[in-house]
Formats: sequence, structure tokens, C-alpha cells
Amino acid sequence: MQHARTRLIAASFLASLAPLAHAQLHDGDIILAIDGGRITTNAIDGSTLVSSRVWGTSFGSFDFTDSPGFDTPAVTFPGTSQVGFNVLRALQRWNGSAFPMDASGIPPERLRIRKTGFGDVFTPTTDTFTPGFGISVSSGGEFHQHVGFTLQSPNGAGIYLLELEIWSSIASIETSEPLWIVFNNDLALSERDEAVQWVIDNLITTPCPSDVNGDTDSDILDFLDFIDSFGSCENLPAPCAGSSGIDADFNGDTFVDILDFLDFFDAFGTGCP
Repeated sequence: MQHARTRLIAASFLASLAPLAHAQLHDGDIILAIDGGRITTNAIDGSTLVSSRVWGTSFGSFDFTDSPGFDTPAVTFPGTSQVGFNVLRALQRWNGSAFPMDASGIPPERLRIRKTGFGDVFTPTTDTFTPGFGISVSSGGEFHQHVGFTLQSPNGAGIYLLELEIWSSIASIETSEPLWIVFNNDLALSERDEAVQWVIDNLITTPCPSDVNGDTDSDILDFLDFIDSFGSCENLPAPCAGSSGIDADFNGDTFVDILDFLDFFDAFGTGCP
């Protein structure tokens, strides 16, 4: 439900823009907007602005890229302000199936992030917050900038993950949620895309245990579907499902009993984020 709401808000926001402002947005860039006083990160999907928090890119010559850039519609930020970033943790390296997201995933490589005249920072070697730098917004309130990303020695073939947040120098504008950029260095694009999907599935998507029918919402339909299965499977070994097709072994202990009902009922009361 939250993703659908974000998508609707973003689409409505884009529809309100003047055609010229829309035409100036760059496909592939991180499109910044403000919703409810907070910076949001978005991507262009056809003619629609959709919420997004992960981007995939590839290093080119000299292990360098300036993609993705950052872009906004006109008058998004005050013309007297700056927009900048912070690095939230060390670079992570793909192990073939996951980004470990702990010390075991931190490679010897670091990433240099640079914009001439504004700043030059390196990702940390441990999971520590590292301040980035700000870049001035245009007098018309637009912000379209590209910073340089360079993989440092030993710059091995691999897929690397950078975690950032975006801030405004205007105190009343809240910093964005974390966003991720997946960098490919000399591996197949299919593997980079797999890594992007892993980030979506494991770092962005918030699980909702009581959404047993998988429709992204926790509502009376989930309750009825689970009760159907529980009524058919109580005191039976798992796997077991009723006519709804929902697994009645909610707690995964390989047996359907009152504990499954109580655990589901507790989760249903909490609902989805």
C-alpha cells in the first residue's frame, strides 16, 4: 500500500509540472523532489515519475563514471540553497549472491566522489558516517549535477554498492531516506541487475508478515484467507493450506497449531508499515 501511495503521489506531482520542466528531466538520473517536507528520490518511467531508491551503473575508462547524475524539476529547491550528500557506510562488494552488509563485505577498494570546486571525499573503510559535500542550486531553483565516481586501487572486477542520503542546506527540508547505487566493474550487466534486485528485495522492501496473500496490503482478505487455511490444517503437519492456498504454518515450526493462529493474529494487529 505504501509503494502504491508513493507512486500515485509521484505521478500526480509530475503531472502538475509544466511540459518544459518535464522535458528537461534526464532519464537515468536520480530525480529529486520534495514531498511532505522531505527530499524524495525518483526515476522517470516513460512519462511518469516513480519513487526509486536504487540505481545501477557501470564504470568506464579509468574505472570512472559520472552516472547517475542528480536532477530536479524547476523551482524544487530555493535558489539560494545547496543540495548535497552523505556517505552512510563503507563500500560493499557483491559475493555472487548478496551484499553481506557487514565487515565481511567491505572490499579493499574505496570509491572517490569528486566535483571540481565543491568537494572530494572517499568512502570509509569501516561502516561509519562520512559527510559529503554540497553543490549550489541554480538561481531558478533547479539542480542538475553530475559528480565523478572513481574506483580506487586495486580496482578489481566486481560489483560494488554505495549507500547515500541527500540533504538540503534549508533546515526545514528533511534529508532523504537512504538510496543505493550499484556499480559494475567489468562483469556482466545481468549480474549487476541481479545485484540491483537484491537491494530492492533486501534493503528497500519492508516485509509484512500478515500480508499472507501477497497483495501488498494487510486487510480482512488476509485474515479470511489465513482462517480458511488454519481451519483446514489445525493439528496437522506442514506444509498445509486450505482452499485459499495460504500456508497455515505461520511460524514455520512445521506443525499447524494454536501458536500459528496467535502469531498471525499478533502480526495482523500490527499491520503493514
